[in-house]
Amino acid sequence: MNVLFLNHKKKQCGVYQYGLRLYNILKKTKEINYIYIEIETYEEYKICISYDYNFIIYNFHSCTMDWLNINSIQKLVKNIGIVHESNTNFFDIICEINPIGNSKYNIPRPIFENIDELLLNYKPSNIKIKEFIEYSEKDVPIFGSFGFGFENKGFEKIVKIVNDQYDKAIIKFVIPEGDFVIDTKQLNIQRFNELSKINIKEGIKLMIINDFLTNDDILHFLKKNTMNIFLYDYMYGRSISSTIDYAISVKVPIGISDSFMFRHIYSDEICLYKTSIENCLKNSVKYLEKFLNYYSHENIIYRFKEILNNNR
Repeated sequence: MNVLFLNHKKKQCGVYQYGLRLYNILKKTKEINYIYIEIETYEEYKICISYDYNFIIYNFHSCTMDWLNINSIQKLVKNIGIVHESNTNFFDIICEINPIGNSKYNIPRPIFENIDELLLNYKPSNIKIKEFIEYSEKDVPIFGSFGFGFENKGFEKIVKIVNDQYDKAIIKFVIPEGDFVIDTKQLNIQRFNELSKINIKEGIKLMIINDFLTNDDILHFLKKNTMNIFLYDYMYGRSISSTIDYAISVKVPIGISDSFMFRHIYSDEICLYKTSIENCLKNSVKYLEKFLNYYSHENIIYRFKEILNNNR
């Protein structure tokens, strides 16, 4: 069976990274040949669909594939949409990226497995990233987070909650520029200025980097931290956050907010609005083990085989 997997080209984008992570898992399927192609335009789409496939999978967001609609989509084989925050009516099958959703075709999250092995030969992208990730002070906890510089990502809340509960700590933020983020440079400057104005204790050190890190950089960064924290606003109706895929992969303590984007892993015992950082440090890794099992690469491969075979 030949299955075309389409992604867009702009790499500094959470949707793109999700699609690439998913394909890198699916390509290990023995019985199915997944062909991965990145496209940007309808003209490129017409060229790549001229070959013989049994299915076409689209890693779709209306902003990243705005040329795709009910009139432009091919109709010779079934179209499977992995849909991110978009309302569509032109896919034959829609895979729900919320693994606990009510859809007939909900799918596990694409996490990373065997992190120690994956990072065995890791080399930082550059010296600045190396120094940022590896900076530490003896007996001082490090709290990390990452994401684009939107106000709703709650970076300020992280600084305040760590400052309230600790006299000494290092807070590290990776806030990169995004390909689909409007005025991304100005947004990051604004975020930096707001964070810098927060009145924190003398023993709290805040570090920020704006580079777009590779997957290995991000995984190494998260793994080196004492705890990773994500305090997004609630944002009802939004999709699932991919930051959590990275955070649970490294098996490091995690603390979250009650954001709608974290509904797939939510529990009071890892919500920093319901419990303390210390409790999350003690309990969150054990709590997250069940998600590592459910989101295994084996389960993702099996789930897609099931979807494809049931719709031939």
